[in-house]
Amino acid sequence: MGTPSASSFLRAGGYFLEFETSADPHYDSSGLGRVHKKGANSMVCLNLPCAANPVYTLDMESVDGSMAVGYRDETGLHFALTRDTVYERTTAYATPLNAKVAFICHFPEGKTVRSSYTVDETGVEIEVTGEGNVAFMLPAFAFDGESDTQITAEEHTLTVQYGGNTSRITTDGVITDLQQTACSRNGHHKLFAAEGKNTLKLKIEIL
Repeated sequence: MGTPSASSFLRAGGYFLEFETSADPHYDSSGLGRVHKKGANSMVCLNLPCAANPVYTLDMESVDGSMAVGYRDETGLHFALTRDTVYERTTAYATPLNAKVAFICHFPEGKTVRSSYTVDETGVEIEVTGEGNVAFMLPAFAFDGESDTQITAEEHTLTVQYGGNTSRITTDGVITDLQQTACSRNGHHKLFAAEGKNTLKLKIEIL
């Protein structure tokens, strides 16, 4: 029997977040795998993380995908998606108005990247810090098995329109298209990444 997965949850201001910090690779990838808002379509932002080699059947090849921290070095981008990276939770609290959790991700190459997530009625604020070029993966829901969503990617903003709602992610970093597709049981996700030098801030809103 493999190592069990571990989850953390945040709920405040109508938003709900679920993190997988040691995901079973047959079903999920590690990172922030669910971002919901009460009353909004559950898939407009992110409803499930994506696995590269799941035990369930997909309609196309997939890669691992979730909202996960990462970094860039001379070999390219690396994200905290698998059990090779250890998530150390350093902060966790919740009140009726806001909630917060923070992690240190220890990559197998010896690199560490810190992240914090604060939730209130205005959305989700994320801060990523580390030495050098830090990154954050952004899956954009693209196809539900029948119809395409409307994705708009700009330098500092990524929006998805689906099911009568809009997911809007803004950042002080630069958003790039990773030219990859990750699949879950909900459908297809185009993968983007935000990058910054030493620090990176993001805001997620579901409208």
